[in-house]
Amino acid sequence: MQLYPNTFGIAAESMKNITPISFSDIEFVQLTPDSSADFSDFFCEEEELNDYLRNDAKKECADMFSTTHLLYYQGDLVGYFSLVTDTIIDKRLRRSICYPYGDQLPAIKIARLARDAKYKKCGIGFIIMQKIFLLTYFITKKAGCRLLTVDAKESAIHYYEEYSFVKGHEKRRETSMFLDIKEMVDKMDADIKSRGKLIGST
Repeated sequence: MQLYPNTFGIAAESMKNITPISFSDIEFVQLTPDSSADFSDFFCEEEELNDYLRNDAKKECADMFSTTHLLYYQGDLVGYFSLVTDTIIDKRLRRSICYPYGDQLPAIKIARLARDAKYKKCGIGFIIMQKIFLLTYFITKKAGCRLLTVDAKESAIHYYEEYSFVKGHEKRRETSMFLDIKEMVDKMDADIKSRGKLIGST
């Protein structure tokens, strides 16, 4: 199955030597403040991301600061991501996007993204991005949103570039990146008209 990230330039060679888990085999669960889920066995290479999931994710959900989405494969937690609202100011975007309400363009931000180390080379990151694209599409039908943004650490910049994110301004610890989602949304609209549903949706 071709998923939407492929339409944004992810190189075919990036999927070589990967034994992918199918999108349809993943159970997606949105974290709730009263969740009893146990995250003690989840481990990714960035300890900050482990700590966030175990200690902060439910509280931020309760405070309505972010939403966190869990990915399960055969009962195992294999990854998660968190989304927040955002705005972005970028001179290049202002030249290409005519926005009549000031300099801050509306966006959704990927605040956290992690994959369990046991599932490296299984395509979990690819599935996460597919799900983020799908959720973002539905958000655009309810509220204005033109961009996806992320503050990427140095080790993650290439990962996001494969999905056509481009660099914005550099921060002290991360690099701001963004993706104009207009083309993606147009393609998804076309899929609904021609197929009656979105590729990869359930």
